[in-house]
Amino acid sequence: MAEKQPRRFRFILRMILLVGALLIAGVVLLKSDRGGRWVLRHLGNRMGLEITANRVNFDFDGHVRISRLSARVEDEQEPFLTARTLSITMSSLKTLLRTWELRVSDISVTDPVLTLRRDEQGRMNIDPLQTRWANRPKRSGRSAIPALAIINGTLHFEQAGQVPVEVSNIALTSTTDHAGRLKAALAVAKENTVDALFDPKTLDHTLSVDMKDIAALPEIIQKPLRDVQKLKARWTGRIVSLKPWDISGQLSIEDIGVRGIQSSLQSTVALNADKFLAEIKQFSVDPWSLWEQIEDSPPALTADQGIIRYKFSENRLDIEDLAVTLLEGKATVAATVFVKQPQQTTASIEFSEIHPAPLLKGDLVEDMVLSGVFNVGPAPDKRAMEPMAISLRLRVIGQLFQTAGLGEITAEGYLGNSRLVTQTVTIPAFSGVILPWLNLTRRENELFTHFIADFEHLDIDRVVHTFNAEAQPVSGLLSGTVRCRSLGNLQTLSGSADIILSESDLVKMKIIGAVYEAMNLNFGQKRPQGQGQLKVSVQGHKVDIMSFEYFNQGTEIRGAGEIHDITMGKNSPVSGFLTGSMQPLRDSKIPGMKELDRMIKGLQAGFAAVRIEGTLGDPQPQVVALPEIQNALRALLWQQLKEE
Repeated sequence: MAEKQPRRFRFILRMILLVGALLIAGVVLLKSDRGGRWVLRHLGNRMGLEITANRVNFDFDGHVRISRLSARVEDEQEPFLTARTLSITMSSLKTLLRTWELRVSDISVTDPVLTLRRDEQGRMNIDPLQTRWANRPKRSGRSAIPALAIINGTLHFEQAGQVPVEVSNIALTSTTDHAGRLKAALAVAKENTVDALFDPKTLDHTLSVDMKDIAALPEIIQKPLRDVQKLKARWTGRIVSLKPWDISGQLSIEDIGVRGIQSSLQSTVALNADKFLAEIKQFSVDPWSLWEQIEDSPPALTADQGIIRYKFSENRLDIEDLAVTLLEGKATVAATVFVKQPQQTTASIEFSEIHPAPLLKGDLVEDMVLSGVFNVGPAPDKRAMEPMAISLRLRVIGQLFQTAGLGEITAEGYLGNSRLVTQTVTIPAFSGVILPWLNLTRRENELFTHFIADFEHLDIDRVVHTFNAEAQPVSGLLSGTVRCRSLGNLQTLSGSADIILSESDLVKMKIIGAVYEAMNLNFGQKRPQGQGQLKVSVQGHKVDIMSFEYFNQGTEIRGAGEIHDITMGKNSPVSGFLTGSMQPLRDSKIPGMKELDRMIKGLQAGFAAVRIEGTLGDPQPQVVALPEIQNALRALLWQQLKEE
């Protein structure tokens, strides 16, 4: 019995020494690079990876620090992940021995570089890793998500046959709050951040985006954003993962800048496999920076209601009851757009009390107010000039347009990919009617305009008083044709007009009356029976009255002139001349210039010449001697009488 006790003691002592030696060996292995690298290699083998590091430090308090980490998928030559340092905080040795549970609480990575490659067959270099992860043994219960910090990360992507893409200066932090929700913050190029909050139990989530320096982002991110300069937005929603899946929530775009245009949006959004639905609560866009001539920008365009729906199976976009406020007026938009068949699109825009004056120059539009309806849809006529039909009803209100007697404008026409052409347009104005034809064609980023308008029985009195409210009453009617072309701006405008006067008496017009007065003529009150014609040429801002010929009560008036800047309206400077003669020249035969000079010299008795200056609204006629205008008259008569 006494012999067994020493043996038992020696056995216990040997076991203590053995355990101590194992502990010392384990400590030495864990505290040495060799042991740490062995652990990494063993862990990597289980994951199908080759993991190496320059240095691995294990502390008993649960801190692990790995320097110069490199991870490579088996059968790949290059690592897909490298990092300068990897720090892990997990269960301490004391806790591990007590609970036998290994819990990782924090992971921090400095200067990581993740390299992804896709070959010509579409295989990724990390596909084997994804397969092993999908086939891993499933754990019971919910795993705790450790806090993560990525400092100065880089993502490198290589696509076979394409230029590699690199996104650098990435910072990411993620933690789990007391309610088990995952909180993450991502920063790219410092000034561009994304913050997220995600509840893995309910799938509720919040996403905030603040991009202040999009130009600093790599091209792969910039390209989808195109011309966006900045973006600040917030999304709060919920995901239903069971079939049929659904994502819904509130979208708030506080500020977005696209090509200098500022916008904002508040909307309820729902998304599922069948459709996308947005119910607009508030929308604002300030597009007025596109108009360089605006000095004081009008209020932003806003909308406080509307539904936007997109059906994926039909590639169809519906806009319902979109109520827009702009330029002190209202507009309601309804449309159905077929993305893959745009020529099947239908749209209707009803607008009222729109004040366009801030966007346009000139006194003509100072108090202009627009109301009407615009419609577009597939053309029903198989022989239509373009695939889509358009129609417009437009009412223009303002002092100028009221004086002109402008009624409701109606127009119908056709619209194609590069051309708009009218079929019928009717403009009731000046107690007559104007019948325009318009062709707008886009060619290589230029807008070519071709315009022709016939007009019938326009009241001269209304025309005159539209531009000069203080003018004397004038009798007469105007008929004729106007033609013009332009490449999208007034500088390239060119055109002409042929105008016929009938049933007229222009004696009360200031400049015509000056001619009669210079001739000491007074016809009294007689039935208007004067007739004449006018030829006009337009080039840019300037209107040339090439030829004016008028005959009434045995008196013949001829002349020419110029309106220097028609965009100035009644304030445009004018110049020209008129002549009056009791000797009608319309039947004169002029075989040559000598005969013309001889005829002009004979114009002494019953002849008057008037020079015209001033403005369109207030012309100033001045009686002058024939020699002062003789050269201009000579050129005019040669043109007029040769044409006759």
